[in-house]
This record gives sequence, structure tokens and C-alpha cells, in this order.
Amino acid sequence: MSSIARFASVCALASIATVAAAAPDPVLPIDSNAAAARGVLRALDSFNDADRPRPLFVDPMRRLSEFALATLAASTTPAALLSARGGVTVPCPGGGSINASFSRNGAHVLKIYWSACAQSAGQPSFTGHSNLTLPADTLTPASLSRMQFGTAVEPFVESSVSLPETETDPTVVSTITRDVLLVGTLPMTRFLNLPYGIFVGDFDYRLNASSEQTLRYTYTDPNAAPFQQTTYASAVDVRLSGSTSHTDGNQVLHEVLRAHRGSFSVVSDFTFQTLQTLQAYEFFNLDVDRVFDARNGTSTLMANGKIDYEWPTYLNGACGNGVYSFNTVVPIRQYDIFHIDGRDQGKVRINQTAVATFSVGNPPAPPDWYTPRPDERPTTVTVKMGSSGTFTHTSYFPTWSLQEVMRCPAPN
Repeated sequence: MSSIARFASVCALASIATVAAAAPDPVLPIDSNAAAARGVLRALDSFNDADRPRPLFVDPMRRLSEFALATLAASTTPAALLSARGGVTVPCPGGGSINASFSRNGAHVLKIYWSACAQSAGQPSFTGHSNLTLPADTLTPASLSRMQFGTAVEPFVESSVSLPETETDPTVVSTITRDVLLVGTLPMTRFLNLPYGIFVGDFDYRLNASSEQTLRYTYTDPNAAPFQQTTYASAVDVRLSGSTSHTDGNQVLHEVLRAHRGSFSVVSDFTFQTLQTLQAYEFFNLDVDRVFDARNGTSTLMANGKIDYEWPTYLNGACGNGVYSFNTVVPIRQYDIFHIDGRDQGKVRINQTAVATFSVGNPPAPPDWYTPRPDERPTTVTVKMGSSGTFTHTSYFPTWSLQEVMRCPAPN
């Protein structure tokens, strides 16, 4: 069994989530300052929680698919890819090659084998199989209905080497093995068709994926011990749908995302420390809506639904592992996304009984290392917990300072 498959099996047993088939456990009580802080942090991070499978698994493979399609379009034609026995081999700009062919059964499947293909000199190389299902035998599709890179038995491999710039720097060898399968609707259109624009359009897909990234550090100094870090990630039966679009002269970005179901986890193993959980959670119809307005530098966030969450090891929040629910009454607004972490409005019901409100507060003494901007005011978060009282927290950096409040009591 490959390391990816072995890790996926371990994650299914060790993390909070298997396949999202059963109803979630009851929500956790919000009955203390620490519990209130944990609930607020989960609300503030709800979009990132729902979105994490995309930058880790979907977008890297989508960009590689885009690169392969463009490289083939510049050198060959769909007709040649249909007729050529053994496929068509095209060199990659940074070395290596890809070999591609279209299926001949009318399924519009583009089969690609990557052989140490690098997009440009000095960039990572890729080796392995990928299959793309297109709406037709075309090299310029508006969307994909299926995208697969590697399998559990034969993963798709990304390799790179970073050489030292000084005598004390390490040589870093990076290897990422992936097994990614996406089925549904995946748009391939970028914002304004810009080469580095974000992908836009409606999407709806199911994702099963796993990866293993190993970083090996070695030094020329014989007294500097080599070390290694390995990060394992897994997305199991994740169903995501929504849209990414712009309005108001392309100055307002709307991101609508529903995480219907599924589990996501990331754990890390390091030479000098034990295995640590970085992310582990399961979705239960978590709907998030985020708007960025470049005209006035604001953003708003709405979250509705549930997540069964396991706190990262380093945050010491295991006493708060469990189900969090959100119902947004007033969108949470960040009033200066380019400079300031503060929120000046918002109202969210958390775990059914607690109500969190966000407003501009009276400035406390800022940290010694921070000088507030002249127009900057801190955020006051107020959480009404019914018979358990009211939690109030004022900070210039609520997403950071709340982490100090949320920690679990030290064991006796």
C-alpha cells in the first residue's frame, strides 16, 4: 500500500470525520469565556474552513490542467490527439515532456502522461498520469466534468530542489505525491481572461483527494543535523458548490460557497516533534458568503450551517473539539481589508444559544510592537451566553488575541 493510501486509512480512524453519512453530534455548549472565544474564532474562519480543499487540492491541479491544455494547443490539434497511435509528445518549456491522446470512444477524455515536465526552468517537475474529461474534443474548454491526477497506487509526483544561497543555508528537497479525483462542474475561465486572474464561474463537484509532502533539509556543515518534515492531507467525499463572480465594474468580488458534506484533515510529522494535527473537520451544509469591495476596502462574511471541528494541537483547544453551528443575522464586516484586522459590525448566533456581536470599541493600550493607524479602532466582540453571562473582548487583532483566551485549562 502506498504512503498516501496508508495515511488516508489512518486519517479515517484518527480524525473526527469519516464519510459524512451520519447526522452531526449536538452542538457544544457556549458557557465560558474560552468557549465563547472558540465559537467566535470558528465563525471568523468559517470561509477558510469551507474553502481549504480548493487551494490545497483543486486549484493546483486545475492550473496544471490549464498549462497542459495550452501547451498542447500551441503544438498540436484535437484531431491529431484522436488519431495518433501512442499519443502526441510535446516538450515542456522547463524540461521534460507530456504525452497526450484523446479517447476514441466519444467520452472526450484527454489522457496525459507527464514525464519530469517543468513549466519553466528552475520550477518543480511533474511525473505521472492525469485524465481530463472535457465537454468536447477541444483544447480550450470552458469547464471540466472530471479531473484526475494520480491514484492511490500510482500517485502524481511533484519534485523540486532549492539550493543554498549562503554557506549556512540548507539544501531543501521537496517531494509531493498526490491522488486527486474531482467529478462535477469545474470552470476553467479566469477573471478577465488574465493569465493570473482567479478562476470564476459556477462550480459543483465532489472531491476525494490525498497528498503527502516531504521536505528534506541537509547542510554542508557536518555539525548541522539534517531533518525532515512530512505533511499529510486528505479530503474525503467533499461536496462543494457555489460561484465566484464580480460586479460593479469588476470592483466587487462575490464568493458563494456551500460545503455540503465531507471531511478534511492536515497533519504534520517533524523530525524533532510528534505527529500534530493542523486541520481536521467535517462539514454539514456549511454555507459561507464573502464579498470584497475594492471601492471602499471592505469585506463582509456570512456563515450558516455546521462544522465538526478538531482544534490544531498547537492551540491547546482539545476541550473544544466538537460541533459548531452558525446563523448570521448581520454580516460580519472588516472595515479595511488592506491594512486593519478590525470588524465594525456583525451579529451571529453560535451553537444556537450564544449571540456574538462585533462593533468598534474603545481603544485599549496597543501592544508595544504595534502603532495603530490614525483612523484605526479596535474590535469589541460581545458574546451573550444566557445564564452563563456575557463575554466581552476588545482587541486590534481579534483573530490573534482570541487564541489566547480559547485555550483549554492545563491538566492537573
